[in-house]
Order: sequence, then structure tokens, then C-alpha cells
Amino acid sequence: MFWGRVKRLIEKNGMTQKEAAKASGLSYNTMRGWMYKGIIPIAVDAYKIAQALGVTVEYLVAGKNPRKSQADDIIKKACSLLREAEEKLGSIVT
Repeated sequence: MFWGRVKRLIEKNGMTQKEAAKASGLSYNTMRGWMYKGIIPIAVDAYKIAQALGVTVEYLVAGKNPRKSQADDIIKKACSLLREAEEKLGSIVT
């Protein structure tokens, strides 16, 4: 399942396996070998792959908590918009 999720995310992100390996800081041959043999990488390498694909290691391993970084980005954007709204309201009221 790990590599199935990785492959789907690579496609979804419009990447090739070679680009995903490079973005992860891994050798393409190493990553391709792991995929072919069904070897789940050590935690550090799984983390690098997850970061490159914008998900958590938990998602790659268990299918839970997809796109945590996307949720974090949405929260940051919402906070920024709220600050802007407060500033604009403050200038109208005074």
C-alpha cells in the first residue's frame, strides 16, 4: 500500500518517479528498486518522500491524515485574511 499511495501521489502531482526521487533527495535507482521489491524505506527516507509529495508519513504508511501540509497552508491563509480584515475594520471604525 505504501508504494501504491506514492505512485498515486506522483501522478496526482504531475511528476515522474525520477522527479519524485530527486525531490526526495533519493537516488532514482534506489527508489525504483524499493518500489519493485515492495520495500518500505526507513523512517528518514519515508519522511523525505512524504515531504516531497506534500503528505505525512502516516498517510503513506496507513492512509490516514492526507495532506497535512495543505491543511496547515489553509490555516495560515485564513489567519492572514482575518488579520487583514481586522486592520481594514480598524481603519473604518477610527
